[in-house]
Amino acid sequence: MKNVDTGSVRIQRVLFSIAVCVCVFVCNSGLVFAWKPTTHVYLAERALEDALDNGMVTIERLDPTTGKVVGVIGEYAVDTAVLDALKKNPDQYRAGILGPDAYPDVLTGQQVIHPPTNPDGTNRWLEYLWSKSDSSPAIKAFVTGYLTHAAGDMYGHTFINNFTGGAFTFKPADNAKKHILLESYIGKRVPDPTFAASIAGVEDFIYQKMVDARPGTYLDKELLVKDGEGTDGSIPRVYSTLRAELEADVEKLTADAAKCKPWNPKCSAVLLKAEANYKKAWIKDIDTGLKAWVTTSDSVAKALFFNAEKKTDVDKAQAILDDYVNRHLISMSGPPDAVGSLAVLSGKVQDIILKAIPDALVEPIKQFKRNLYDVIIKRATGMSSDELKRYSSDPETYFDTEMTKGPGQLINRGKFDTDMLFMKPADKTIDYKNVGAAYDTVVMSKLLLLSKDSVNQLMADLGSKDRLEKPNSMLGFIKTLDGDNQQAGMILGRDCRSYRQVFMRFAGERICPPTP
Repeated sequence: MKNVDTGSVRIQRVLFSIAVCVCVFVCNSGLVFAWKPTTHVYLAERALEDALDNGMVTIERLDPTTGKVVGVIGEYAVDTAVLDALKKNPDQYRAGILGPDAYPDVLTGQQVIHPPTNPDGTNRWLEYLWSKSDSSPAIKAFVTGYLTHAAGDMYGHTFINNFTGGAFTFKPADNAKKHILLESYIGKRVPDPTFAASIAGVEDFIYQKMVDARPGTYLDKELLVKDGEGTDGSIPRVYSTLRAELEADVEKLTADAAKCKPWNPKCSAVLLKAEANYKKAWIKDIDTGLKAWVTTSDSVAKALFFNAEKKTDVDKAQAILDDYVNRHLISMSGPPDAVGSLAVLSGKVQDIILKAIPDALVEPIKQFKRNLYDVIIKRATGMSSDELKRYSSDPETYFDTEMTKGPGQLINRGKFDTDMLFMKPADKTIDYKNVGAAYDTVVMSKLLLLSKDSVNQLMADLGSKDRLEKPNSMLGFIKTLDGDNQQAGMILGRDCRSYRQVFMRFAGERICPPTP
């Protein structure tokens, strides 16, 4: 049995995770994206269109010196399982493209999956998910989309970081402002994607492989590690840990109850069993709540950054989270739905409950939600929520003020439009084929659809002796989704002659520089 202090610390940790999680969802949905989710999906759909028309993707040939398209290298067959999945489940593919910005939730994605929180970094997550993706076409489509998100971050962050001074950070504050502003500005200049994304048929996969960190599982040991970097605010990790502790308590209480003798007044089987039953109900509520977290995260993500209205619907997201708190999080945090059944038992059981669960459980949750900005965001960024909203919704107004000072390449809006996005004054949106980072995202999105044999045929056609050994071209190299120039580790990135026949140069890219 935990003492009062231990129980209080546990609850404080739970409340902190709730506060941070709701804060990231509600206060600032676009804080650390490279491409906005709508941009991610639009670019990926260009690869999807190419794949679905005849089961092949076309890889164009570039002049290595000018970076201009000069022909076609060839058409290459999409992996048969991937093609079948994309034909049957394009909506699950689009959901996967939202990636760790949505699944298992934005906070776990940003704090654990994006940065290198294990020796292999993001790649460890990608390889694990890919290795488990053969159960159904819906799951294969989703995981293919997840890898596609990583491809987009790889090029998007290389481009964005060039103008912000580096990967997203709260200090200096100019870096954070520039990230928010520039990502939003580009997002408004990309054509609309298809707003159809679904995790139908994938919910259990997301729960089992990304949320349910039971002791001894790969998720628990290697990915969402207890006390691991970034996990202190992860709802899946915090409640998986809490559940494991409760399960151990139940096992001990049950064993102790069995040892009680009728004549021993210091050992009450009734009280021990009552406490065990209480904790069993608690465990059940955690199970139910963690499963519901999957669809909750999906709904919140779509409300905030992937909807046909192209609106950051904070009110809707808040309502979704309020409902989750009321339906699940309160009972997950201590007073299970079955607690009423214990009222007829002795006061000693109630005392045990009070030692584990502070009286003011519900009210602190409400306080955190009411004052999240003051508690977390303002202390971390120094910015008001109004500033964050302005930079996200009206980046045009603040572009010249913010992007011409501070770290990174300094540039005004006019030069960015003409020299980086290659837009003409009358253009409403970009042509992705003119923007190196966007073009390269589409090409990489195509390559990861190919079988290993198809990739190796491409390498042969390029005159390279290098061959892909991993089952997918997005596996085996990417350490972080927040950094830049991660493409240096991919199969083509190891052979500059081949790389420059396929991928364009753009601002911020440092691999395979021009030959003097």
